[in-house]
Amino acid sequence: MLRIAIVDDDARFRKQLEEFVSRFFRHETDQFCVRCYGDGVTFLSEYQGGFDIVIIDIMMPLMNGMEVAHKIREQDQNVLVLFITGTADFAIRGYEVSAVDYILKPLSYESGFKYKFGRVVEKANAIKQCRKELVLKDDRGRFIKLDTGELIYVVKDRDNALYHTRQGVFSERIPLFKVEESLRGDASFAVVNSGCLVNMACIDNISGNVVELVNGERLILSRGRKKAFYEKFFDYMGN
Repeated sequence: MLRIAIVDDDARFRKQLEEFVSRFFRHETDQFCVRCYGDGVTFLSEYQGGFDIVIIDIMMPLMNGMEVAHKIREQDQNVLVLFITGTADFAIRGYEVSAVDYILKPLSYESGFKYKFGRVVEKANAIKQCRKELVLKDDRGRFIKLDTGELIYVVKDRDNALYHTRQGVFSERIPLFKVEESLRGDASFAVVNSGCLVNMACIDNISGNVVELVNGERLILSRGRKKAFYEKFFDYMGN
């Protein structure tokens, strides 16, 4: 199921977009879930990285769509951003926030929305297929399912592995190499040092042996892992 957010201050456009999304999926509600927000401030106050696609109107009061997208990118590099705008001049700045595309107002399902939204859905589904789901048993004996896209990094802590996610930190009594094995099919993850794996989608900057993450934390890249890490990182960025 794709999780979609619509952020638009115009109730009429919000309803129209929601109807277009439903029409695209032929009303099959097991394929999608939509939440609507009337302004960017409210959306950001509730945002926890749980969406696959965010549709944002650029011209909004309080905080315009471009400002909202910049704030999203500070904490989430994975979500796909699709702009709604009345003019293409502003929309071309979308590269600043890695927006997938933009749709011009007035909205038309057949001539505008259907094709562009379809491309975004295609990309979102491809991303989901590349991700894996981890099932871990925490120190209370509870089984927890984690989408690997929610993982920021995993670090060794004695006999445990600490999963740092967008929703918090989870602990499991398991060797780190076992976690690495379970993530081997996910091209997003790379070894930073002997005690740490990082989700490359969550890297904000790399300087020397310091890897800066989107949540403000820093990881140390070991000298022995540097060559392999950079090769994997550039391959990931190229893809």
